[in-house]
Amino acid sequence: MSSINEATRNPTTGPMKLLSKEVTTFTNGSKEVEAQLKTTTINSPFKIESRHIARLVDRISPLTYPQWELSQQSELKLSHTSDIHADAPAYERSSFGMFAVGDSISPFKIVSYAIASGNFAAVAAATQLQAEKYNHFSLV
Repeated sequence: MSSINEATRNPTTGPMKLLSKEVTTFTNGSKEVEAQLKTTTINSPFKIESRHIARLVDRISPLTYPQWELSQQSELKLSHTSDIHADAPAYERSSFGMFAVGDSISPFKIVSYAIASGNFAAVAAATQLQAEKYNHFSLV
């Protein structure tokens, strides 16, 4: 099994495959930060530039829609942003034991939100399984 560093060095495989062939970090004119970062990005798809940032461009992401048959088969309720409707903190759907997490439940397609919602759903699923195993009432 290859390490994460090996996977990110080859943009045709691993986690970089779906994102980009290279990533550029701008230090907004800081040569010191550029020098520090360049030592960690040798032979990688990560590029460091010390150019000043003149302006930021606001890009609007298009709406996303569930692309899988299960969303139609299970009659999932969608939010006004076309994401799967799931209530925090457990993110359980109306069907017992079915959870929706990550990008599928939020218009914010950010990794930290996906990880957090996945963690909450994992705790809820474990709670349900333990309650079922010991014949207790599930708190979820």
